[in-house]
Amino acid sequence: MELEHYFDILRADDIRIKGTRMGIETILYDYIHQQRTAEEIAQTYPQLTLEQVYATILYYLHNQPQIAQYLTNWLNHCDQVEREQDQNPPAIVTRLKQIKGDRGVILAFQEQFERAQSSASQANRTEPRAISAAYDSALGLVTIQLQSGAIFSFPAAIAQGLAGAEPDALAQVEVTPMGDGLHWPTLDADFSVTGLLAGMFGTPRWMADLQQRQAS
Repeated sequence: MELEHYFDILRADDIRIKGTRMGIETILYDYIHQQRTAEEIAQTYPQLTLEQVYATILYYLHNQPQIAQYLTNWLNHCDQVEREQDQNPPAIVTRLKQIKGDRGVILAFQEQFERAQSSASQANRTEPRAISAAYDSALGLVTIQLQSGAIFSFPAAIAQGLAGAEPDALAQVEVTPMGDGLHWPTLDADFSVTGLLAGMFGTPRWMADLQQRQAS
């Protein structure tokens, strides 16, 4: 699979991970500047799969000159200042130079990426995957059709981030590219299909409050 398949390239300065509103700079900043592993990054952003994180890092490693410039421009924009790159470069730029040309790093991430792909393929065979989702405003239900043919519904009112939202916003539900989650772009809400089927509609605190409300 081509790495570009994992991204929505909206503009030269706006590359996002497909199915999300997250730019590649978020992952790459954590990887390069914070020196976090792909696994740590995936745990931080539950709307992403480990495969997507590896794909982003590998995309950077295979396109270092262009993506390094992309990141440098992004940093300059965030800082709102003109930097003298040679005299006082940001730490992330120094790290970019250290990584540049390191064939061993590229090969290592290629291997890790392929393992992540294999794990994702195994998960697709053994874990529930959604093929479509919709919101029924008359019933107040979010309905998910699974790859197995089963259909699952839940009231939007019991889900954290969805409760109290406008019907138009709820109707914008999207299935993630891997089919393992649901995403509401205007609400910035994300749920895993496995979690929903297990009855997890929010954080532990949300679930505890929900149970109290239902018991009263």
